[in-house]
Amino acid sequence: MRTFPARSSLVRPLWATVLVVVAAACSDNDDYGGEPLAPSQPIVNTTSFNATLCGAQEVANVSSTGVAFAVLTVDTVTKAITGSVTTVGITGSVAHIHTGAAGVNGPITIPLAETAAGSGVWAVPANTMLSDAQYADLLAGAMYYNVHSVAFPAGEIRGQIGRDVRGSALKGAEEVPANASGATGRGFVAVDPVTRTLTASVTTSGVAGTVAHIHEGAAGVSGPIVFPLTETTPGSGVWGTVVTLSDAQYATLKAGNYYFNVHSAAIPAGEIRGQLGPIIGGGELSAANEVPPNASAATGRGIAVVDPVTLAISAGVKTSGLTGSMAHIHEAATGVNGPIIVNFGEAPAASGRWSAAAGAVLTPSQLSSFKAGNLYFNVHSAAYPGGEIRGQIATQ
Repeated sequence: MRTFPARSSLVRPLWATVLVVVAAACSDNDDYGGEPLAPSQPIVNTTSFNATLCGAQEVANVSSTGVAFAVLTVDTVTKAITGSVTTVGITGSVAHIHTGAAGVNGPITIPLAETAAGSGVWAVPANTMLSDAQYADLLAGAMYYNVHSVAFPAGEIRGQIGRDVRGSALKGAEEVPANASGATGRGFVAVDPVTRTLTASVTTSGVAGTVAHIHEGAAGVSGPIVFPLTETTPGSGVWGTVVTLSDAQYATLKAGNYYFNVHSAAIPAGEIRGQLGPIIGGGELSAANEVPPNASAATGRGIAVVDPVTLAISAGVKTSGLTGSMAHIHEAATGVNGPIIVNFGEAPAASGRWSAAAGAVLTPSQLSSFKAGNLYFNVHSAAYPGGEIRGQIATQ
């Protein structure tokens, strides 16, 4: 069996905690993971961890049209693992599982192999096992998938395994009203979707913060303090906290309605602010969801991520069992046909990998529809020009 060596020292934020889980999802607790490879031998006593990958989870906050869904399954007795990442909208050069908490770049732990050149599917090598230390890191939410590209060699899209992660870039321009401060910040929250434990960390530069908080409010709206943050060391500019969310608070986070705010003596109402995002949605596509339904056996899975400030949308669909002619996001409730609002392109041709056009942006009204579950993926074909498979997008 292949065993990858444990890392002797793992850099984590001060606020990282170890949480034992029985099942979790990175971007929520819905089943939008990738397609695991069949194990080489029977695996029992297994636990699966899902992940959604996007550029917003990269420490550098990469602007990418790429997205991916992934799964990692571990035998809790032998520590044998299987897993894969299915990418769309990105031409990956290499992919790995790294060790590191949300908001921290860490070393490569497990190299992944593309199942076929250009397939966009990257798999854990057969007969891979975790050490006890690596297994502990996995349970603590301190491992992540990372897909690299020529354009972004350090990583274009990333997904924390077993944690729901939202990131934020803080600046004066996002304050209400905006200010001219040149200070900046980068922050992350990571939520265990089972226990609802939230770990938050913000690192600032160019500001002598007096206090910092997570507030409730949509982009462009000032709101009340919800969670105070504590500076790790006076003057360090690093702030964090660990709290447990209520169901309502978790829903508020998923809707993109929390923001980091760092206050200063010069601007006591807030010198730099950053909305926590992205807002994430996913859906399973089938012929039964079409209006009217049809007899196709084709299937698909889709992911959409929306920046809560700019409303830029990155989205992708991976299909199986059909030759699509075009694909889109439409606006309408379940059981209703609606207009196209986002066009998709397929790359490579006939691959079944469809991604939203670069530069796609939702209107405020369309964002409201997204949050309400009133957008859907639709893949058309010559046999079914009105749509062969469809999937309503549910926010995660």
